[in-house]
Amino acid sequence: MHTNTMRRFTRWLRSLPALVALNTALVAVAIGVGSQVSMPQFDEAAAGGVTRSTEFGEYSFRTHALHIVRGNLRVAGVLLAGACTLGGLTLFTLLWNAVVLGSGFTTLAGALPGAAGLLLRYVVLEFFAFILVASVAEHLSVMVLRCLAGEEPPRLAADAATLAAALALLVIAALIEADVALIVAASGM
Repeated sequence: MHTNTMRRFTRWLRSLPALVALNTALVAVAIGVGSQVSMPQFDEAAAGGVTRSTEFGEYSFRTHALHIVRGNLRVAGVLLAGACTLGGLTLFTLLWNAVVLGSGFTTLAGALPGAAGLLLRYVVLEFFAFILVASVAEHLSVMVLRCLAGEEPPRLAADAATLAAALALLVIAALIEADVALIVAASGM
């Protein structure tokens, strides 16, 4: 009985959509946990202890957007590198970012209620893209093990398409985030 259950579970985990659903649920839980955690860097920023420049030059939107894209791609790279640890690093990185998001979002919403709506403009896309990248990394881990065991040939088309869609979503989210930063800076929030 136990063997059949494990077999069904491992078969389910080979499915990329199943991994996306599982990672989405885990991220939702981690955001909820994060919303209950206080992080000093967010508390200091909410209290006004962190200063920032509100000047945006002609090229600063592009510079800021490229900075955000680099950061998003760095996280995506770590998520993909987690495939080498059989998904352990991937899962840790995804959940840690979700906890930080939950804590930061709660702190910001408490300090600046109008900013929560602005954050939702890009955070949903950004985290969905991270979930897709994490799911691809986990799927690749399982596929490599199955290929090494000689049970199936590598099939990368779905993973490549999902990864390309996730990277496109990360770029779009970065552009929206840069626009939100411009709106926040202009409004003096």
